[in-house]
Amino acid sequence: MAGQSVLEVKNLVKTFKGDIRAVNGVSFEVKEGEIFGILGPNGAGKSTTMKIVTTLIGMTSGEVTMFRMKRPNDDGKMRAILGYLPQDISSDSALTGYENMLLSARLHGLRGKGMVERINSILKTMQLDSAKDRLPSTYSGGMIRKLELAQALVHIPKIIFMDEPTVGLDPSARAMLWKQITQLKEQLGVTVVMTTHDMNEADQLCDRVAIMNGGKIAAIGVPADLKSRVGEGSIIFELQNPVRRKIKNARVNGNMITFVSEKPENDLPRYLNMLVSGGAVVKSAAVKEITLDDVFMKFTGGKIEEQANWRTIKTTRRVARRLG
Repeated sequence: MAGQSVLEVKNLVKTFKGDIRAVNGVSFEVKEGEIFGILGPNGAGKSTTMKIVTTLIGMTSGEVTMFRMKRPNDDGKMRAILGYLPQDISSDSALTGYENMLLSARLHGLRGKGMVERINSILKTMQLDSAKDRLPSTYSGGMIRKLELAQALVHIPKIIFMDEPTVGLDPSARAMLWKQITQLKEQLGVTVVMTTHDMNEADQLCDRVAIMNGGKIAAIGVPADLKSRVGEGSIIFELQNPVRRKIKNARVNGNMITFVSEKPENDLPRYLNMLVSGGAVVKSAAVKEITLDDVFMKFTGGKIEEQANWRTIKTTRRVARRLG
């Protein structure tokens, strides 16, 4: 169960040259031990917000407080307790997996036997111990991402920030990384803040999500609660013949019957049995669950679409693996 607030962002604004306001009055808080997602399309301001919070760039105005430390006066102290997994490739292709870990550890001031034990322990946790002496060019996309996550965790951060952690990964590698992210929370108690444009990822992983668009937060909440604010799902049956009578709690249109349901998948067998026992011949059944896509549409008026930028990232990762 998430506890007290460990990150507070208030009225954050970032304006770039040409009066381009990438972040426009963003406010949210993250609780200890939760996975908090910032969901939105490319250009929504997610990565800019992430870079400000992780002290990589300055802000035009607003406040950022992390474990009672504030930007910009406590930037050095904040860096010591946070981990950061950037969207772009961060591992050095000229170094082995172990050497990448060693570099990250020393940059965080780790030394000696304890450092070596920590590196080997986290490589084992990430299931990379057998590949630690190989170059990243020999790794799969999922292995490279796990190495980058391992580097972000080497100094045992209290909170880790992940910018589009699974972009460019195949479904198998994505599922593998989802498991690792969940374990960070459940086994190590690490607070996770992640950006994503993947609705399913946000729904499956995040305890709470902030929907961001045009540099602003449109809505924040538990995924299930946000979906309930949009409406209910439905079950749609197609029958062999048109329906000639009224059916309770259903909309009838010719041979199509629609039942409104909060949990369509759970209610499908019950409504199917009711129709069949009443003599109906069911040709097909379809379930429409309310998704975060629907939530995004309601609060922003648009849809998240995968843009060319994601294809560029995928290509970059493939080239990096080949070149080593």
